[in-house]
Amino acid sequence: MPSLGERMSDDQSKPGQRRTKMTDEERREKQGAYQKFYYKDNKADRRAAGSRYYELNKDKLKAKRDAIKHIRAMKERERVRNMTPEQKKHRKHLQDLWVKKNRVPKNKKTGKVKADRVKNYQRRKKAEKLGISLDELEVREAERKARIIQGKIDKEKAREEREARDTPERRISKTIINAVRSRAKKKGMPFDLDLDWLALIIKKGRCEATDDVFNHEFKVKQTRPYAPSVHRIDPLLGYTKDNCKVVTWAWNRMVGDGTDGITKRVIKAMIDKDRREQKERRIRKKEQSNQIKLFDQRRRA
Repeated sequence: MPSLGERMSDDQSKPGQRRTKMTDEERREKQGAYQKFYYKDNKADRRAAGSRYYELNKDKLKAKRDAIKHIRAMKERERVRNMTPEQKKHRKHLQDLWVKKNRVPKNKKTGKVKADRVKNYQRRKKAEKLGISLDELEVREAERKARIIQGKIDKEKAREEREARDTPERRISKTIINAVRSRAKKKGMPFDLDLDWLALIIKKGRCEATDDVFNHEFKVKQTRPYAPSVHRIDPLLGYTKDNCKVVTWAWNRMVGDGTDGITKRVIKAMIDKDRREQKERRIRKKEQSNQIKLFDQRRRA
């Protein structure tokens, strides 16, 4: 391919040859051809210079574009605002004509409107920019849509699984586990309780010490006596599954730092005392009844 200098030398008239006057059309053609050859010879350099300039002045160019868009939008709004009703009606008519002209008619089978010509033009430009065909672009877009849909499905599935796991028992267990873990850390004791273990016992719904039913709603002042609570069988050992059981808050409060055996002995003594008192009350009541009957018999006699 001849260089730019060789082409320019070919265009010059030879010595002794008379120059002919060019018309405006010939001058424009010659100028356009020269610009075309010049661009081909300096294409890489011009692009590199343009890229460097863009990188150095990216923010300024963006601000300038935004300012121009804003000014144009303001002028257009001002122009529309100052229109007469007839002009607004004519403008709306032209917009409807453009939409009607640039939109593909509905599909007879599905009844849906296909993509308009502007969108097809944008797709062709995008394919040209990526250097691929329209079919490859459609495949990429289909894969992208499939990934988006699969991502939404995965998110929905994860949300459903999270909601399925987030039962009332697990919420209560989480609160108890956090409190017990903090208590064990302060006391420097071992801790190996987990959420699933505690939630499974709470789901059974009964105290492991008294077989009483758990009740999360019943409240006395600021306490819930029948709510589940973690109790250590041996107070000297840590919070481990072998040394812990889930009981009502009232039982845990009653045992305190003691053991189940001591508490059961105290409760048994209380029950025995109550039974003795009830038996004594029945005996006294029976004796009083016998005395009243004897008194009535003597009075009648």
